[in-house]
Amino acid sequence: MKTLTSAPATDIAALEQKLLHAISNGHFRTLDLLYHNNVIVHNSIGQTLTKTAFMEPFYLGHLSIDQITTSQQQISLYNDAAVVSVLLRMKGRNLGFPFEGTYRFMRTWNSFNGQWAVVGESSNVIYEGSSGFAND
Repeated sequence: MKTLTSAPATDIAALEQKLLHAISNGHFRTLDLLYHNNVIVHNSIGQTLTKTAFMEPFYLGHLSIDQITTSQQQISLYNDAAVVSVLLRMKGRNLGFPFEGTYRFMRTWNSFNGQWAVVGESSNVIYEGSSGFAND
């Protein structure tokens, strides 16, 4: 993981890209490094997950992401923390069934002695026509 002495938005944006690349390519070691051990994740169906529960579907092959498209990324910086809001359109498979959807993610990153990790994540389903993507 990249060590940062400050938190320019470009560095946080690069970490976001690294995270999305790891998700879509099954780089579990990278995901393990980017998500803090005590992360709290609220998924798009309202469940609160620990890091283990969040990552388990990836490890078991139950969830795979084939394509991710981003839009409307906003990054706010607060000393040793950053909040990212981003719109994601994803295609993949969940328990063997294909899915495609648009989601709004909010991630909170925190720096621990220069090492950045996600400490909170929340996602919501965006319904057709309200995502801001040109084809909706």
